[in-house]
Amino acid sequence: MKVTFIVLTTAAITLYAGVVNAFDHLRIKKELLAGRIVPDAFDEFNPITDMRITYPDRTIVENGMLLPLELTLEVPRFGFDPKANTEYTMVMVNLDSHAPQVLHWITTNMNGTGIEDRHHFIPYQGPTPPAGATDHRIVYALFEQENKNITIAPLSNRVNFDIKKFITENKLKVVNAAYIYTQGQEINREQQVKQDSAADEIYDDLGNVVDMKLRSKITSSDGSYALANDAKVA
Repeated sequence: MKVTFIVLTTAAITLYAGVVNAFDHLRIKKELLAGRIVPDAFDEFNPITDMRITYPDRTIVENGMLLPLELTLEVPRFGFDPKANTEYTMVMVNLDSHAPQVLHWITTNMNGTGIEDRHHFIPYQGPTPPAGATDHRIVYALFEQENKNITIAPLSNRVNFDIKKFITENKLKVVNAAYIYTQGQEINREQQVKQDSAADEIYDDLGNVVDMKLRSKITSSDGSYALANDAKVA
């Protein structure tokens, strides 16, 4: 089966074509149940649209795999097999943050023929669980939209995201999902610079999640992060 691989970035768009394994919806359902993605993120559903997530080092996301943080710093290629005259939304979310959910990526109004800047509702930001955190489930979900060119209400930040509420409010139908595990670890300075260069930056440090989109980061003497207004999200 051939699908279109779309590099979702805020700059130029590149399209790729390739061959993937046969679509096995029963296997996907079983894997999502095993990881409790169903019911923690969605009610039970039938996967009907093939999709593929590939990170820049050519790692292809497989359900339940453990990916080191350094492999998820950069935006992956996201490919799927679209229906005619249908548009899609994709969401990437951490189900196991202290927030309790942290949003990492949203694109909307995709039709498989190309992605424009306007589709990047929330730019990509890789997972950043705190050092010592284990088995954070990162979910990539593909939704069929009820209507074309939907408008999503602005989100105040990435913290305390509720994926079930988001689905209901935007009249979305989940058509496939995948998940990985990631763990907190120390990252080197080069990796930190890549994180710092993102337009919207999240730090989930020592159990506190900080949305850098709206607030300034202050590094205290002990190396922890605080908000400019001294408010913290546990």
